[in-house]
Amino acid sequence: ATALQESAQRHDQVSSLLTLSHSLAQAGTSEEIAERLAVAIPEVVDCDRMSVWLWDEGKEQLTSLSVWGRKPEQAASLLGLKISPKDTPLLSRMAIEPEPLFIDDKTDDPLLSRLMTSLEATMLAVIPIVIRDVFLGVLSVTVTDRPERLRPNKELIDRLTGVASLAAPAIQNGQLVDVLRHKANHDGLTGLLNRVGFKQHIDSVLGRTIPGEGQVGLLFIDLNEFKLVNDTFGHEGGDELLRQAATRLRAIGRGDDRVARLGGDEFAI
Repeated sequence: ATALQESAQRHDQVSSLLTLSHSLAQAGTSEEIAERLAVAIPEVVDCDRMSVWLWDEGKEQLTSLSVWGRKPEQAASLLGLKISPKDTPLLSRMAIEPEPLFIDDKTDDPLLSRLMTSLEATMLAVIPIVIRDVFLGVLSVTVTDRPERLRPNKELIDRLTGVASLAAPAIQNGQLVDVLRHKANHDGLTGLLNRVGFKQHIDSVLGRTIPGEGQVGLLFIDLNEFKLVNDTFGHEGGDELLRQAATRLRAIGRGDDRVARLGGDEFAI
């Protein structure tokens, strides 16, 4: 009976991994990949909560992109949270030697201790996502009771590393999609949203605005006598002026405002 039960469990886990593989193949951006991972992993590993964190090599920090199983207030505080090597030495170690870490609620790491307290976790597993020696991020899996569910053993480690192995190429593809999508929606000269990206932003803002309960402001800006600048200083001088204008327009906006270059010397906020 025990052997049959274990066989059925293995079958369910393999089926879940196969479903996850198909799901990841259909996802696009890094954020979509992270969201699918967050939903699918609890089908493979017995856990109460989990998060997907992606590594930004340029900024040298992990960012939480998706969560599962959190209370609304916990999810709000965790989504978008950034962790750098200066916050915890474990991150530096994992980036160099990517091995799964299992941490209990008695850890002496201040950051992890605070995180586990806020998440009411009794056991935390951190699994690196690596492809061809490139560190892409981590999966964090926690339990709030019965910590033995995340006690490290070969079977659990195989399942967790198997999920990370499926996640790695999907995330790398997602990052490529991120770059292509960014280029399609942003102006190459100034880095601002282009006409296509700005229209998408307008549609999104209007879709979230409840009639009678909010207002949306739209500013249209163009530069006077811009042709004279090009004629006098050449197109390189004109390009530099557009970049400077973009920088100044960004600086005067509020945090949620979006600035766009619609074309030529025309901008919008």
